[in-house]
Amino acid sequence: MHLVTKWFGTFLCDKKGVQKKILFPKDDKEIYKRLLKIEKNEILAEERKIIKKIEVTVSEKRLQKIGEY
Repeated sequence: MHLVTKWFGTFLCDKKGVQKKILFPKDDKEIYKRLLKIEKNEILAEERKIIKKIEVTVSEKRLQKIGEY
């Protein structure tokens, strides 16, 4: 599985497409908070929650603590 985070949510994908998703709240302030954390190279709570003991690959260096970069 591959972990992908965009400005509107975080997703677990495979060759067939999106298998799990957690969308961020639609509130501007909440999205802003998450974007700041990403900018500071922090791992989001949603990212930790969605992987739950699943081995994942990641394409962002900030996520290498939770998946293979």
